[in-house]
Amino acid sequence: MHRILTLLFLVLTINLWGQGIEFFQGTWDEALTKAKEEGKIIFVDAYASWCGPCKRMSANVFPQEKVGDFYNKHFINIKYDMEKPESTEFRKYHQANAYPTLLFIDFDNSLVHKKVGALDVAGFLRLGETALKMVDRTDQYAPIYESGDRSPELVLNYIKALNQAGKPSLKIANDYVNTKPDFSKEQNLLILYEATVQADSRIFNMMTKYKPQITNIVGAPAVNEKIKEACKATVQTAVEFKSEDLLNEAQEKCKKFIPIEFSWFEKESNRLFALKTKNSKQYIKSAKSMVDDKSLDEMERQKLMKDIVVEVLDVFDKDVKVLKLAEDYSKDLVKMDDIYAHRYMLAEVQYVSGKYLDAKSNAMAALAKANAKKVNPRKIQILLKKIEEHS
Repeated sequence: MHRILTLLFLVLTINLWGQGIEFFQGTWDEALTKAKEEGKIIFVDAYASWCGPCKRMSANVFPQEKVGDFYNKHFINIKYDMEKPESTEFRKYHQANAYPTLLFIDFDNSLVHKKVGALDVAGFLRLGETALKMVDRTDQYAPIYESGDRSPELVLNYIKALNQAGKPSLKIANDYVNTKPDFSKEQNLLILYEATVQADSRIFNMMTKYKPQITNIVGAPAVNEKIKEACKATVQTAVEFKSEDLLNEAQEKCKKFIPIEFSWFEKESNRLFALKTKNSKQYIKSAKSMVDDKSLDEMERQKLMKDIVVEVLDVFDKDVKVLKLAEDYSKDLVKMDDIYAHRYMLAEVQYVSGKYLDAKSNAMAALAKANAKKVNPRKIQILLKKIEEHS
């Protein structure tokens, strides 16, 4: 297969104004070699020229800057038209028979993960995160490390493999730092960069100390993203242990090192912390500040309001004030786009709030819209039955 692909597969290059996914140009063998050299897996967009969902992903998902930042960092990215003759071997080998098929392939040509069908930006990012966690190369480095090898190259690769597999790497990094390596050397700076996974850590403090030097190596966007992800990880720890001190530390470090991100980060982290600690007053304040943020476009605002409504129904279903917020946002969603899903969401909030007549009216409207779209109405019918029991 490699010989055929080497001769026949040339890959499209798309450079989307420095944003979005950059697709590799070269043969399949070259892509596999590059993936092995960089310790990455290959993402393949298997599409057809006539495929509407494929075109939508190419127009609306792949060009997004945050998609490019993530996929360019973690994958070798390739696009293949599956209906071209030279794609026959690949299509059969990886069973890409519906479009789009989104494939993640390791450097030995083995399939890591596969998804059929188009995704939005959030879903596509989640898919990539899932694929990353399915590759565990730590066994390649652990025995060598345990035998006493502490070379910068080995430590760097081991830390990268641990992070990719979702395993702890801070101990390895701290032990290496304790040997007092020379941080004028690029590999040692990269170790600090790769090992920065939590803002509440010694490694984070050292990485930010050498931020200018590391920025010269990997670029400002990558460093800022690393800092933001480390701050997010510390927020998750703060939530887990209900620690306001850790929450404050994450916010303070975000403000200090990436001030342009701070306003949104503070709102988002406060909302998450309030949700997990069931602090209704703080939750309402944080949710409102996010929805009212002028930087959001309509689609982003709609998605955020839907997320908030779901959170309220899950956590604050007995809190009258928070339910009122959810009802207001559900009504706003109906005004923005009067579809069955929004009507159903409003009906569900009103049912939980004890407003059974309003809930029935909106559930009936949701049912009519679902039937008109030929959507399975079962969940709406179940809600209507619950409402009828209180009528």
